Amino acid sequence: MCKSLLVLFLLSLSYGSSAEIFTWVDDVGRKHFGDTVPEEYREQSDTVKPNIRTLTVEEKHAEKLKKRENAKSFQRAVSFRGSQKRNAERKTENDLMSINRKKIQIKTDSASCYASCRVATVSGGWNNAACGHCR
Repeated sequence: MCKSLLVLFLLSLSYGSSAEIFTWVDDVGRKHFGDTVPEEYREQSDTVKPNIRTLTVEEKHAEKLKKRENAKSFQRAVSFRGSQKRNAERKTENDLMSINRKKIQIKTDSASCYASCRVATVSGGWNNAACGHCR
């Protein structure tokens, strides 16, 4: 089954490459292209030669190297972006941890300040005048 499909495909390629393409201009001035020319335009029709150029071995090799280099540079760019993202996430985590440490330190300082103020009052309550500097 696969071989017959391959043969049909190759035959269709050879048929398409042997067909001629014609061009002609109609009475209105429009340029037409086709594989057959109407009778009234046969005298003025031209055959179009397709501009098909095959690559040399060197050109194919250079193209392959270029594709390979593009793939490598793409991988490097993706890897670099990934590392940038990871670094940004780490920085954000470190910033959050630093902020949390500062908050904990403020609460600790404040608690120790208020504790000293509480000790400073006779009744054991809060003395607002003595604790004006506490956070």
